[in-house]
Amino acid sequence: MGGLRFLLAQTGLALQARMHDRFNFVIEQVSNVVFYLCATVALAIIVMRFGRIGGFGLAEMMLVYGLNLVSYFIAGTYLWGVARTLEGSIRSGAFDLVLLKPVGPLVFLMARSFEPSMPVKAAGAFALCLYALTLHDIGASPATSIWLLATIVGGTLIQGGIMLAFSSIGFWVSGSRDLVELLIYGVRRTVDVPISIYPAPVQLVLTVVVPYAFVNYYPVLGLAGSTESAGMAALAASALAVGLPCAAAGSALWRLGLRRYRAAGG
Repeated sequence: MGGLRFLLAQTGLALQARMHDRFNFVIEQVSNVVFYLCATVALAIIVMRFGRIGGFGLAEMMLVYGLNLVSYFIAGTYLWGVARTLEGSIRSGAFDLVLLKPVGPLVFLMARSFEPSMPVKAAGAFALCLYALTLHDIGASPATSIWLLATIVGGTLIQGGIMLAFSSIGFWVSGSRDLVELLIYGVRRTVDVPISIYPAPVQLVLTVVVPYAFVNYYPVLGLAGSTESAGMAALAASALAVGLPCAAAGSALWRLGLRRYRAAGG
């Protein structure tokens, strides 16, 4: 509980610090919105030019893209900075100072890595999801709301678990930052589109090894009524079921790396 209070307090301080220069903060957010708006428009143009992609029309494609973004931005609010800086702090010895803090090292690193622009971008991605649902001609209903909430929560747990797992590579591999950025940023971008456009081995990797496909593809497949079997229907509804063990696995790998680092330091 003390860790949560510390995290919230540091978040408030970080927001206050960023808001001292409100003009730059606003310009940064506007530029982010313009960037992702342009990416969405480009996606819409491609779909309208070539028709359905991987069996998905414009509404489903926007949902796939929006769900990937919103879960990534929520998870990355605190964890992306950890993933990018952990290996460097271990190499420089600065991580030793983190271990001396009165809160857990992960909580401290998350507080230090808080990125205020991420929640703003998450809100924009969420708005894109809502717009895509209206394009899909799905009325607001408890079932749709539950589906959207469970998918976003499950996707956030998946993205956060993967970020934490990949950032923990720094406990074992020197110079792993580039690898981490490739795995988290590069591989995640592969699910900006339906995985059905990829060869079967790639689909298998994105489903079993690095389960990004559960962030958006399988849930949208279920929403679109495109499931052809009971097995596929189960996959479509399992974002949250996959997210919980994924987050647990990331946390376990972090604790394992932390124990290894302490043993080496001792």
